[in-house]
Amino acid sequence: MIFITLGFFSYKYLNLYLIQDKEERSVKYYLNKVTDKIIDNNIDDNITEEKDLINYIAVVEIPKIKLVRGLVDKNDSLNNVDYNIQILKESTMPNVDYSNLYLAAHSGSSSVSYFKYLDRLIYNDEVYIYYQNIKYIYKVVKLYEIDKNGYAEIQRRGGTKHLILVTCIDGTEKQLVIICDLKEEREGNEV
Repeated sequence: MIFITLGFFSYKYLNLYLIQDKEERSVKYYLNKVTDKIIDNNIDDNITEEKDLINYIAVVEIPKIKLVRGLVDKNDSLNNVDYNIQILKESTMPNVDYSNLYLAAHSGSSSVSYFKYLDRLIYNDEVYIYYQNIKYIYKVVKLYEIDKNGYAEIQRRGGTKHLILVTCIDGTEKQLVIICDLKEEREGNEV
């Protein structure tokens, strides 16, 4: 029984490691592919095709909490908070005028709690979205809590592009909503 238990946990740990490694290589590959400069010369030379990687359409970076994570298409099976940072179906991508990009992820302590440190953000902190060869630079303009009831009333101003980050507040029945306004777009995804 001990060997079976050890085997199970070893398999689970190895599988988690392999998934995290694939995700990290996929983000680096995406950033190398869409930027004008090499981000990482050490990407595995055996990766010759994108089929070896997760098909990210964008990357989100939050420097303050050291988060860099790929985003998959809204219709992809991995676009789910149980696997990734989810792009909500109501979202419009940042290349659209007056876009509203909604991202949701778990907080807490699980391996998919990508927004576990989101509560550390404050007014004017930056969040970057790399999408279609452009780096979108957003700044936090509003933070507030809402009841966790399946609906989120989003308070934002018109006339600009928005990034809205949503996560649960661990140990409560509340959610944290962070509104970011677009401040700058840079061609070439300058990292």
